[in-house]
Amino acid sequence: MSAIQTWFGGFAWGAVFGIVGATSAGIVLFRPDIIERITMERPAAPAGQTVASAPPAPAPVRPPELRPAPAASSVVAPKPATPAAPPPTAQPAAGQAAPAQAAKSPPFIINSRTTAALEQAFTPPRAFARNDELVVRGRNMNAEPVDFNLRIDDAKSSNWNSRYNRTDTVAPGPFEVRVPFDGLSTSGKTELDINSIVRIVLFSQKGVLDIDSAQIETQKAAPSAAQSWLRGAKTTAEQEFSPALSVAANQGFILSGTNPSDKPLTVNLRVDDAASKDWNSRAQTSLSVPPGPFVLRAPAASWITPAKTPLDRTKIRRVVVFVTDGEGPVTLSELRLDTPTP
Repeated sequence: MSAIQTWFGGFAWGAVFGIVGATSAGIVLFRPDIIERITMERPAAPAGQTVASAPPAPAPVRPPELRPAPAASSVVAPKPATPAAPPPTAQPAAGQAAPAQAAKSPPFIINSRTTAALEQAFTPPRAFARNDELVVRGRNMNAEPVDFNLRIDDAKSSNWNSRYNRTDTVAPGPFEVRVPFDGLSTSGKTELDINSIVRIVLFSQKGVLDIDSAQIETQKAAPSAAQSWLRGAKTTAEQEFSPALSVAANQGFILSGTNPSDKPLTVNLRVDDAASKDWNSRAQTSLSVPPGPFVLRAPAASWITPAKTPLDRTKIRRVVVFVTDGEGPVTLSELRLDTPTP
């Protein structure tokens, strides 16, 4: 019995050693990576030296592009200041002319030739403002000058004598013709009604003209108070206004000059509007000036004709400065438009 137990014990130990040896041989033959990992983690120590436990493996270092960004500082950098938006361009007040350029309406005649008359009819009649003007631009492609003709009819026009007629001789090359509506008169010397214009006609009787455009433009502002006329003139002196000068109710003419004589002289300032035809239809201001410098003021409120009717201050066409017959002359410094002192 004891022999059998000894045999079974030896067999069991042989089986154990056989399994361990087979497992080790399998690891060596079929899983060398395990042996390599063990040797890397626990390098062999020299004889007689104790090998300490290996420190924990460091965390794998990520490639630079994959490293998490460092935590942001708690101090927030101020945002750059947003540039202030430029202030809007100031627009002219209502009714005030643009300072740089006249306002333009779309052309009613464009890229045409005067082979036949070019006509623009207005139905119903069209009203134009006093600061409007007709502007025609074109070219004379002929070798010689050509007469350019312009006709404007109002609702009452029935023949040549009752409409506005104008002829301009244009030289070869480009040309421009401007016609202010303020104060237009017919060939019969009556005022054209610019509030009821029914027709504008462009034509040339001899030679053909190329018309690039015909349109309405708004004139620039009327002469400012700083503008002056008749500088250095001697009496009698005359100033024409074309187009007619529009004067505000609180404005007037101021005339300055010098009486070079040794006695007083009577200086007269005459003002005509578009309807003035004779002495009875114009205004006049007279002043007796002593020798030396003088100033004559004529506010618009004083422009009353001998017929007791006020002038149309929005349509002043002429100013004449003269001295009484047999006197003078006087030398003028300037005639200017200004706001009289109350």
